[in-house]
Amino acid sequence: MGKSRSTQIMTRILSIITILVWGISLHAQLANPWTAFEEATWRDEYIEEYFSYATLLDYDDHAKSIEGKTVTLKGHYIPVMDEEIIILSKYAYANCFFCGGAGLESVVEIRLKEKAPRKFELDEKLTFKGKLRLNTTEWEFVSFILEDAVIVE
Repeated sequence: MGKSRSTQIMTRILSIITILVWGISLHAQLANPWTAFEEATWRDEYIEEYFSYATLLDYDDHAKSIEGKTVTLKGHYIPVMDEEIIILSKYAYANCFFCGGAGLESVVEIRLKEKAPRKFELDEKLTFKGKLRLNTTEWEFVSFILEDAVIVE
């Protein structure tokens, strides 16, 4: 004896709901963060105290769509003056934003959930997972920040 029509309909509805929930949870993570960063738009803002312009991330629809997402990001460690700050670059040191010709979209500040287990080496390839926060107002800092980050081994 086969399933009743109402049981078949309920089974289909539950299957569709399961697929939708699974798809939404996958969508909550950015598949390729570096590509998403490259799609960002920027604006120049005048900094009066320095009589100069600074480039800041626009908080447009694209930025709104990626903020708060869980991100797994692989890149090169770039040392800066403050050893507590971790900068991850899409490119190696010679080509990174600070030393080469790369843009603002190629660097991310990593804010670890717990203290780093060791010191990292220049250009060491590292992978981190955390929540993406965008900086659209503070020109002294990078635009992309990974908060509550953990090292992915």
